[in-house]
Amino acid sequence: MDALTGDVEQYSDFFAALEKTSPVPIGFEKIEGGAHGYYHLEDKRIALDEGMSELQTLKTAIHEIAHAKLHALPEKEENEVIEDDRPDNRTREVQAESVAYTVCQHFGIDTSDYSFGYVAGWSSGKETEELKASLEV
Repeated sequence: MDALTGDVEQYSDFFAALEKTSPVPIGFEKIEGGAHGYYHLEDKRIALDEGMSELQTLKTAIHEIAHAKLHALPEKEENEVIEDDRPDNRTREVQAESVAYTVCQHFGIDTSDYSFGYVAGWSSGKETEELKASLEV
């Protein structure tokens, strides 16, 4: 899937607002393997790939913030064991990208060229009820 290209009006203000609303710190690093970003569960941080377009950077930041808000593991006491009852990885990806698409659309930023293919790929084989449940989230 091709990365999004292009600049975004008021990019620095938009990115600063994302940093303020993110529940975890956001940083940039060189990410190998084609991923544009990731949410690190244990370190509680978001990494974004260096050198992406403004459009891809904002969309990816929103996607990873969605992971941080929706899919973080609960806090635990020392030596406490907490069951990971998060949805499966495919469902988490559909949810995060759907949030990213919706937030971008709200601000007049079109990510459909990327988001539609991404969601379709991760939701392939899912039942309609499973997808509806993700919309509820």
